[in-house]
Amino acid sequence: MKLSCTQENLKAALSSLERVVGKQGTLPILSNILLETEKGRLRLSATNLEIGVITSIGAKINVEGRITVPAKLLINFIQNLALDQVVEINQSGTQVILQSGNYTVKINGLDGKDFPIIPEKGNGRSFSIESKVLHLGIQKTLFSVSLNESRPELTGVLMGFREGGVFLTTTDSFRLSEWQMRGRVEGDASFLENTQSPVIIPAYTLQEVVKVISQGNDLVQVVLEENQVFFEIGNTKIVSRLINGRFPEYQAIIPKQYSTTITLPKNEFQRALKIATSFSLYSSGEVVFRLNTEENHLEIHSQSQGIGEQVAKIPFDGVLSETMQIVFNPRYILEGVGALSGEQIIMSFNSPATPVRLSSTEDGEEYIYIVMPIRK
Repeated sequence: MKLSCTQENLKAALSSLERVVGKQGTLPILSNILLETEKGRLRLSATNLEIGVITSIGAKINVEGRITVPAKLLINFIQNLALDQVVEINQSGTQVILQSGNYTVKINGLDGKDFPIIPEKGNGRSFSIESKVLHLGIQKTLFSVSLNESRPELTGVLMGFREGGVFLTTTDSFRLSEWQMRGRVEGDASFLENTQSPVIIPAYTLQEVVKVISQGNDLVQVVLEENQVFFEIGNTKIVSRLINGRFPEYQAIIPKQYSTTITLPKNEFQRALKIATSFSLYSSGEVVFRLNTEENHLEIHSQSQGIGEQVAKIPFDGVLSETMQIVFNPRYILEGVGALSGEQIIMSFNSPATPVRLSSTEDGEEYIYIVMPIRK
């Protein structure tokens, strides 16, 4: 192998692979990145056997070749070069020589033939979606996945199709996020209308997808198979296993109607929650929402024995059906409010012990956030 490319392009490609590289273990080659020439381009691949990423950049190819190089050494060298530098890559047996300006490094690699094969293209059901639309949906749902590995089905994102559009749903059993974009996907109509075909995609896979996709109008092609999902974004391909499990029947716990709905100013609501959270950290991690039929404000109260307490009053629009007191984990409310668009938050509820819905006028029906109160 003998080629040259720009530092800027190589650095960008490596950033797409960095987090996917496997840790040193029973297969040392997984901690390497595969470099190979293909059709006048430099192709780079990395995998940890759960997820694989393949990307390519333009390069001047003088001699074809294929080799794997320790990711940490390669990334560190390229990241510390000046942006306008040209990088020359020369292969000599299982050693790679990298030269750029006054810098030269020699890195011992491993034969590329021993690198695991990463499937590149699925033959399953496929659809395309604008990158900025998918980016938005992932950002609005990823934060509420569960971190509890004992229930793997909750550590992923449910992807399915409804009303000609795609939806993403996550839950950790304490709160739930659902985003839906109608009519913004392209694909086989019968596939898009099949509501029995949702899959669970690992959260870390969509974290990598977010890193790669832009917030522009480029299309992302998605292919779903029985056990795998493929994403193709420009010159980058991501393949990942799916989570084998049954996602909770969450629709049954979402109230069909609410007895009370109020509208709150988002910025003021967020400020009050952040202050309340600082006090709740010292105690049981709870804040109390008090609503009185004789007043037109939401009272947010938190306290910690031996530390102090705080009370914030947030004005709202709406009519209360009854006076009530609801206890929440403030982080769950704060993260949900942060995911909502617009300047007004809509809060809907029935009682202190039933799920509360947060939404916004700007998001409309495209995004909802459900949170369970703490029962006292």
